[in-house]
Amino acid sequence: MTRRWWIPAILAVAAVLAAVGLIGLRSTYSEDKPLEVYVVLKATSYQMEFWQVVRQGLEVAAREQMVKTHIVGPLREQLVDDQIEILEGVISQRPDGIVLAASDYNRLSAPVAEAAEAGIPVVAMDSDVDSDRVVSFVGTNNFEAGRQAALEMMSLVAPDATIAIVSHVPGAATALEREGGVRDVLEQRAAGLTLGPDYALNNPDRAREIVERLVSPDIDVDGIVALNEGSTVGVSRALEELGLGGTVRVVGFDASTEEVSLLERGVIQALVVQKPFNMGYLSMETLATYIRGADVADRIDTGSAVVRRSNMYDEDIQRLIFPLVR
Repeated sequence: MTRRWWIPAILAVAAVLAAVGLIGLRSTYSEDKPLEVYVVLKATSYQMEFWQVVRQGLEVAAREQMVKTHIVGPLREQLVDDQIEILEGVISQRPDGIVLAASDYNRLSAPVAEAAEAGIPVVAMDSDVDSDRVVSFVGTNNFEAGRQAALEMMSLVAPDATIAIVSHVPGAATALEREGGVRDVLEQRAAGLTLGPDYALNNPDRAREIVERLVSPDIDVDGIVALNEGSTVGVSRALEELGLGGTVRVVGFDASTEEVSLLERGVIQALVVQKPFNMGYLSMETLATYIRGADVADRIDTGSAVVRRSNMYDEDIQRLIFPLVR
């Protein structure tokens, strides 16, 4: 039998050529060639200011990077099936790249793999996805942000306090990671009770139902850690309407106009404020850089800070909570 020694050599050469071909495909995008990119957000509703500031960052970077953008997504964050369907439709358009804020850590992994197989790079923004096919993640270190929120709460209540976690959408990486950070701190207590998470689904009525149960004589919660803008606003409105603003301590996330007002009034005691403009800007810049052939970081932490009544008028904090004139 003739020994086919040449087959491994041919396969090795083919693998090298394939890799060179992929690199060549990316490098064909010159600095002055416009790109077409789709941004798939968790929600396109104007109810949450966070996403409006993210969009501003995306749009500024798109102009600088010569990118034509299409911003799409479901109306609300909890519509995960809708986001999957939208993403699959985007993939069929064969854009140069996709920025994705995934509503569900696990369920969005399949369409991300589908995009990668089609040669469409995906940058994960705000919420990570269970896939090694994304080229970069740009967003807050949500586990650490959750720890910041819990440490702040511990400074406001007794060591044996009853503390509840009110989250936004089950399965979202932001919800999972922030809750993990909160529990990492609270479970080190020698005494005290940690409840939840309950999911408000960015619905004020649902948040009120949760709060009414938490402040009942059977539970009598001392503090609530709310894990996103919608949850924070919903919980705080309910407490204020029930005459419990400032009595039940609230540590929340983000810095919408209403949240800042609630902080001023003492209904909210602290906010973990992300940097949504930076998040949008760096996501678009990272994707354009990658498409044009340069290396990018696997993870880019856009940072966060704790804002209280005591520091909210500091110049650097004012820039953080008012990144642009609203």
